[in-house]
Amino acid sequence: MIRKEQGFSLLEVMVSVALFGLVGFAAYSLYEYSKKQTNKSTDEIMDSIARLGASSIIQKDLSTSDLSFNFVNVTDDSGFSFFTLAKNQYCRHDKCARELTLQLPEDKDTSKAIYFVTKKTNLNEVQKLAVHPRSVFNGTMYSGINWKYDSDAYSISREKFPLTIWEANRLMVLSSETEFYDCGLSSKLNNSTSCQIECAVSGMCDFSVKRPYRFIGVVEPRPSIDLQDIKVLEAPNLFIKNFNVCRPNKNGGCATNISTNLSSSKNFYEKLPYVPGSDDRTSLYNVELVKYHLERANSDTHLVRTVGQLQGNQITFGNPIKIMSGIKAIIFSRVNVSNPVIEYKFNMYRKNQKLNKEVRQ
Repeated sequence: MIRKEQGFSLLEVMVSVALFGLVGFAAYSLYEYSKKQTNKSTDEIMDSIARLGASSIIQKDLSTSDLSFNFVNVTDDSGFSFFTLAKNQYCRHDKCARELTLQLPEDKDTSKAIYFVTKKTNLNEVQKLAVHPRSVFNGTMYSGINWKYDSDAYSISREKFPLTIWEANRLMVLSSETEFYDCGLSSKLNNSTSCQIECAVSGMCDFSVKRPYRFIGVVEPRPSIDLQDIKVLEAPNLFIKNFNVCRPNKNGGCATNISTNLSSSKNFYEKLPYVPGSDDRTSLYNVELVKYHLERANSDTHLVRTVGQLQGNQITFGNPIKIMSGIKAIIFSRVNVSNPVIEYKFNMYRKNQKLNKEVRQ
């Protein structure tokens, strides 16, 4: 007898459906996993591109910002001077570090700012001009940095020296090569009225500061004889101009105080201390003033970089460039006040994934 079979049994159909369901679920799970991994990789790549773009800009500014130290007046999160550089350091450990956080307050659209004086570089120009103090005087009278502008041998004008950085309406920093103890920034022993450059009692002094004279100004219009004083419109006290130079005696006190306010290149040279055996030259650098801050726009936060622009005898900030979005905070830190190296850390977030990231550079 031959039995003719037709179709499948109910059990066979149920098993087949179950198998198809398992295969389908596995395929869907694999698809979702691949999709998430792809999205995650894409996000990480985009973050890396944005982060490295911002990092390269900040690193470039920091690499040429040594003129900011002991000159730019910006306070850190604890109220200390962020840019104080103590070449001969005597500080308690908890006073050595500096940390400055840029973060948006909830009720404001802009954060506080950090400023850097950065050297401008142009391969077609001399990057630094050396000026001897004696060359700025005509006899005993101060006459200007470039009062010999019509001299083929001594002029630093472009008419006589085409590769010079000395050009009308450029922002310049005038700096002494020699560094001096400054009683105005150095810590003192308790109840002491004199500047102490050493800490005789452990733990009593924070730090003693050694810094060069520095003055920032704009080159006068032609004939460009000297520098004109310059101010920052939004931060009039940004540049430190008060110096109280200490010539130390053998007991670690001040044998002589030379107090001055550097309001011009004239009193810069007239009050420039002479230290026998040291380099008494001065240097000129072409610079920019760069500002970083966070600002809120379209429900997002952005890291913003702005370059100061000259308007008359003032520096103003306009045309900000957004170099990175999605920033919760950016922290500039220095582990040791005697080491002029700045580290920074981004605290980033993505609203859709509620992720926190920390990126150290």
